[in-house]
Amino acid sequence: MHIGLDVRTLERRFGEQFLTTPKMWIMRERMSFAPTLLAEGLSNKQVAASLSYTCESNFCRDFKRDFGRAPQKFARIHGGGSDYVAFR
Repeated sequence: MHIGLDVRTLERRFGEQFLTTPKMWIMRERMSFAPTLLAEGLSNKQVAASLSYTCESNFCRDFKRDFGRAPQKFARIHGGGSDYVAFR
């Protein structure tokens, strides 16, 4: 799809509207689904694939940064964490 804007203009307008970068918005969206997937009993590898990560370790790193714990430890502590939402 072509919208007639260069990348920098799109990034600037996105930032004005959503007060974040497109990359950070996508990351928050991905992470918002992670606790529910973990609560369903999916492994880190399955959650990473479901969230379109190409590498499980990148998912684990991002999850730990946002939630303060490794995904499986978080799931054990929060009973899966299906209703837990937290962002930096």
